[in-house]
Amino acid sequence: MKSLFISYYSGDEKEVIELSSLLKLRGIKVWRDQEKGLLSGDATQQKIKEFIEGHCFGFLFYATPKALSRDFIKKIEITEAIREYENNSFFRLITILRDLSFNELTAFSLKEFGLNFSNFFALSINEPFANSSQECVSVAQSILDKICQDETESIKELTPLKIQYCTREKIKDQPDSDFVIDATHLTDIQFNSDAWELVSDGLKDIKKSISRYYGRPRLEFSGSNYLTGSFLLGHIFSAPSGFKSNIRTKYNFWSTECKPLSDSGFIQRVETGNIKSTDLFVEITATEKPVQSAVRRYISKIGKEPFRRVQFSPKDGPIIGAIQDNSVCTALAFQIRESITEIIETYNIEKIHIFGSIPQAFAFILGHNLNATRPIQLYEYDGCNYHPSYCVK
Repeated sequence: MKSLFISYYSGDEKEVIELSSLLKLRGIKVWRDQEKGLLSGDATQQKIKEFIEGHCFGFLFYATPKALSRDFIKKIEITEAIREYENNSFFRLITILRDLSFNELTAFSLKEFGLNFSNFFALSINEPFANSSQECVSVAQSILDKICQDETESIKELTPLKIQYCTREKIKDQPDSDFVIDATHLTDIQFNSDAWELVSDGLKDIKKSISRYYGRPRLEFSGSNYLTGSFLLGHIFSAPSGFKSNIRTKYNFWSTECKPLSDSGFIQRVETGNIKSTDLFVEITATEKPVQSAVRRYISKIGKEPFRRVQFSPKDGPIIGAIQDNSVCTALAFQIRESITEIIETYNIEKIHIFGSIPQAFAFILGHNLNATRPIQLYEYDGCNYHPSYCVK
């Protein structure tokens, strides 16, 4: 996927960073000169020209009064963007106006470039973006919708729709990705519920845009993710939503449509706890690292026993690669879902807590199949202890 070049006055950088973050969470790669460490100069000018020409699908001008007065923006960035637009019918020109009217934008662009920017995709905002304000979110979603709308015909021909999604560490960009969702810039995301809420909102917006413009194409996911990120992705693109997905593993792809084995190879053990509790703990060991001891430490820390602890582990004990097969993965996901469903239909369970030592592809398929239950509290492991990460409702 190519990038969206963002042109702006350096004094507006905080606002642009806020918008950039929300665009990244909605699958849009962005390019900012400050983020790339570029300073003004002939070498920088040449790099910007080359980048716009060869690596960008569009140009976003964050238009404020100060931005309109900057020669570098006018003579280098906008001039090169217009040149690319004239040579490439698929290149997009986008303008966000802040403290400017459309009449002022029209007068400026006609005078400087002989082109009316107001005739292209342009949005006006009332105040500077800050702290993921609703207006900033709305602008990011509108830009995503516009990009999807423009790409509808070409993407319809693609099977599947390729989505790169990273919450743990950023991997090398895949050139054929249709969306690149990047949450790695969010501070302390692993244990930060507010950060996961931003990720969730972005994924839901992507789902809406895909549904609106492309229907239900097959999806193909790749990336590096915390288990919370993988589960959340699967839960949003869930089985009831009608999306069918392939998930990249280390060696191949797993499918959400794979038929399960009759026997997952995992045993279930149930421990009774506090009969007055409404919490169900689900503990899944699918690697060589058992989770039970860390969960016991967590219970001791919070001083609160759950109603039940349901534990899933390989019949032969914790081993590396307990889930190496797609059909085993599906079988275990179904087994866990059926166990949870039986318990919540029988007892007064208000919240499900999931602790796992599991591959990220399995976390996706579990999230894909575990729906219409109760709020699900997810946890991340720091190497010694479990900590709450995000509650899926």
